[in-house]
Amino acid sequence: MIGFQDIGKAGVVGALTCGALLGGNAINGLPSTHSPFFPEEDYVLPLNRCEPVMRELENMHPAKGSVSFTAPDGRTLKLTMDALTDPYSETYYAEITHGGDVIASAVQMPLVSTVVGLLPTQAICQDLNGDGVTDFITDHSKHGNGLGASFFDRLVILSSSAGGYRHWILQTMDPSAADYVTFGQLEPAVMVTTSYARSEEATPHSYYVYDLWGFRDGEIVLANNIDPRFPKWVWMTFAENHKPATSLSEESRRRMLDPRRATEVRVSEPD
Repeated sequence: MIGFQDIGKAGVVGALTCGALLGGNAINGLPSTHSPFFPEEDYVLPLNRCEPVMRELENMHPAKGSVSFTAPDGRTLKLTMDALTDPYSETYYAEITHGGDVIASAVQMPLVSTVVGLLPTQAICQDLNGDGVTDFITDHSKHGNGLGASFFDRLVILSSSAGGYRHWILQTMDPSAADYVTFGQLEPAVMVTTSYARSEEATPHSYYVYDLWGFRDGEIVLANNIDPRFPKWVWMTFAENHKPATSLSEESRRRMLDPRRATEVRVSEPD
């Protein structure tokens, strides 16, 4: 088996596609052994997690199905998979209702979908931006193998003072409850995302890159200024590691990884 210390020597393609090289159990264990905070630092913010209240699946190809999550205040997020066969295309819609009324029209999501067995099984349903209205977050597998199985799209739906909701998508790895933290009065609710980067130097190494995000009204904003350690780069090793990488110049980091962004998805009615 190739160690994370040597993952660069194997090449990024092999690392991302070959499950025999990096088994699922090893990958699933990484969040507890590699993280942006040391074990003695307890920043975790407990959040409400909604279980599905309705799940409808059709055993067919192209796959179709939906899952709904209802928050304590009655607001419901419904995620619907669908696919068109002529021409073939995947579609994925998010809609929010309350008491039978649509309060956020269906939005077509640029997500990998149509694998009904991988519809989200949980959603975060909590006021994240402090306006008293429930927001929603779900994580969606990108269906990779090996290390690629760690990659997810994160859908964040935030209430807006302009009315309704705004929808955002970010990329992350190995999502978990530890991705939501608090810095007290300084920043009550913060989200962590994880990226992958590989150096191209004489002795290549692979890294996790952690970023902080804040919730401002209906918008997600990069919030690395909250903590001077961020964006935090951690070398991927077999041994537990939470230490910041110190051997990389700022120029090297810019070459290795594009700026992380949150992409807003605009409202689009289903056909």
